[in-house]
Amino acid sequence: MKVFSKSLFSKSQKRYFLTVVFSALALLLGLILLTSCCFTPDALAKIESGTTILSTDSIEKILKDASSYSKAYLKDGNEKLVWQPSSVMDISISQSEQQNDSQSSSQTTTQSDSQSSSQTTAQSDSGNKYFEIGKPLYFKATGKLPDIKIEEAGANDGGQENELTFTWDLGNGEKFEGKELMYIFKEPGAYTITLKASAGLASDEAIATIWVVEYMDNLRILKKYNCIVEVEYTLQNNGPGNIKDVTCGLDIPTVIEPFQEINSITTELKDYKEKKDKSGNTFYKFYLGKINDGSSKSLKALYDVTMMEFDLKDEIANPESYDEDIYKKELKQYTKSDKYIDSDNEAIIETVKQVVGTETVPYIIAEKLYSFVRNKLEYDYEKLAQKIRKTNKASELLNLDKGVCQDYSILYAALCRAAGIPAKYVAGVPIRSIAYEETREITDGHAWNEINLPGLGWIPIDTTAEKEFMSENNSLNLKTYYDVSPKNLGFLYYSNDTKPQCDTSYLMQVKDIGPSDFSAITNQQYFDMVGDLTNNK
Repeated sequence: MKVFSKSLFSKSQKRYFLTVVFSALALLLGLILLTSCCFTPDALAKIESGTTILSTDSIEKILKDASSYSKAYLKDGNEKLVWQPSSVMDISISQSEQQNDSQSSSQTTTQSDSQSSSQTTAQSDSGNKYFEIGKPLYFKATGKLPDIKIEEAGANDGGQENELTFTWDLGNGEKFEGKELMYIFKEPGAYTITLKASAGLASDEAIATIWVVEYMDNLRILKKYNCIVEVEYTLQNNGPGNIKDVTCGLDIPTVIEPFQEINSITTELKDYKEKKDKSGNTFYKFYLGKINDGSSKSLKALYDVTMMEFDLKDEIANPESYDEDIYKKELKQYTKSDKYIDSDNEAIIETVKQVVGTETVPYIIAEKLYSFVRNKLEYDYEKLAQKIRKTNKASELLNLDKGVCQDYSILYAALCRAAGIPAKYVAGVPIRSIAYEETREITDGHAWNEINLPGLGWIPIDTTAEKEFMSENNSLNLKTYYDVSPKNLGFLYYSNDTKPQCDTSYLMQVKDIGPSDFSAITNQQYFDMVGDLTNNK
């Protein structure tokens, strides 16, 4: 398998997001003009996007005579722009019924308007908006609610007061009535909670976005994705002459808790044997027999997988040294030098000394080395386009400024090993990247790393993605093997006296998943993406 793919955003992904963003901006302008008669100046004068606040005098001028009863602003709740027509009613969310009743001061604001008393609150771990799966969540309508009096509602119904009703939409197809609600979510993911309160013609709406997560040791499982990965290997015999005794080694993914689950594996050809190599990789060895001059043979495999999107809990402690009993095997096997990951090279060792300095905490050391690789290399699209690419040693990469995912991963592995941090070179299928391709297929795999840190164990690290260290991992890379140059994968064949010219090709497809299934990109990813597009024009 060839391994050279930019993990986070391909060119087609960038075009996709740019189209979506420009469309959203046009829609926003239309919404401002169409709804200007409904909202107050201090509400729409702010457009919140993460930590960036943009104010416009023109909007205030347009809305200066608008009603003061209902407000709205654009809110980035989960890196998604949400039109939010409320600032007078609140949603209180907690996993403690007592805290919800007492409106505990430990609750954190997830949306607010400094010009009003409006805020939506959420009780969660470490001040964020995470709630544990399988445990009750308590929702309550608070704040200033629609007035049930006739003059406030604007209704004429014989002098009787209007009934105040509440409707909850939990963002998963479930709706409930009542001022308070207890609910247990069964699946992790991001949920947009909408509360609508009505009293005759008076109504109000509040929105909050929360993450329901599954905790596993020091990780938060944010969401699970089910999909089918199809891998196809093809060998074309261009002659002259026939080839015989053709075999093919196909890398097979295995269960890696908690990051990937393998539900089933199906192959068209049944003539194979399951084997393992010295690194513990599982592969199927297929027996394809003879391929005549001008003919080809292919084999396909379908992987039914479940991939986890995760991030780290905020309160992780960072021990200053390894527990030798726990890490003894990893320290011995994955801190040694090899052909390409030449961690004993003097240049590699000297680089580690310069980057790490006097730091002794493994987590911080790994972060410093990650930042070094991220700043050192730019993605080499020219190399990606080459049919045959050189595999560089880590020490050679120190003299280069560009590389593909293989180069990023080799260099980071060598630096970590030289610093005493167990590190693996990992390769496989970049599910998220493929899902953003128009054809849902690519012809190259992807490479990344795993490092072993105290308190965390083996954690996937994708330096090619160039995100912040240990940021939310949503690359959804399906690991299929360890090793820079695996000896048991791909085609092997024999010929008689002639030396036929043969071509191999690899095709990876993803089914049952697409861009709409993923969490939206972060603000920083968007700005970086737009910057890249501008610079590449």
